[in-house]
Amino acid sequence: MKDVKEKAIVEAFNKGYKIINGEVHYKGKIIKMCKDGKGYYFGIRNVVGKRINIKVDRLLCYELFGDKIFNRELELYHKDDDIFNNAEDNISLRHISERPN
Repeated sequence: MKDVKEKAIVEAFNKGYKIINGEVHYKGKIIKMCKDGKGYYFGIRNVVGKRINIKVDRLLCYELFGDKIFNRELELYHKDDDIFNNAEDNISLRHISERPN
């Protein structure tokens, strides 16, 4: 069962939010992103009317890999270790056992 943030990712994707060249696009417009120590994120209102922050890399990962990103044994990682680089070729999934020490 998906948690609230996972549902929000699916909902954002289904509504048409897309990551293009590392930016969030919706209905032909670029959406403002915020930045914290853990990467970029943007906010949307979900169906229950709550504001949910969605990490840009998580939405991009969902675009690339679908529901696999919700597998608790897999994790998103940035190939170049730069959490702010949300290029498609920099985002991947790996098994948690492959995590470097």
